[in-house]
Amino acid sequence: YIYCPGDVMASNPKWRQTVSTWQGYFEKWIEQPEPMALMLSSIFFDLRVIHGKEKLLNKIRKKILVKAPKNQLFLAHMVRNALTHRCRTGTW
Repeated sequence: YIYCPGDVMASNPKWRQTVSTWQGYFEKWIEQPEPMALMLSSIFFDLRVIHGKEKLLNKIRKKILVKAPKNQLFLAHMVRNALTHRCRTGTW
């Protein structure tokens, strides 16, 4: 396997956190949409449960889905990123 050069993987203890820590991550990323926050948001908005309790992820999503649409600056940056970054595999 080729590991993620940014270390955005479950093997990194930074990403094995409690629900409240994850909610804090997302709140900070949404409130302070700097480039790294936008990259991490776009990666982790695609979270899926592979093992464990789905209700824990649903708690996080519930808060994000309320908070993100209210922050126009965050949304504008995410849209800009989506329009300017292309998939490296050429499938987009």
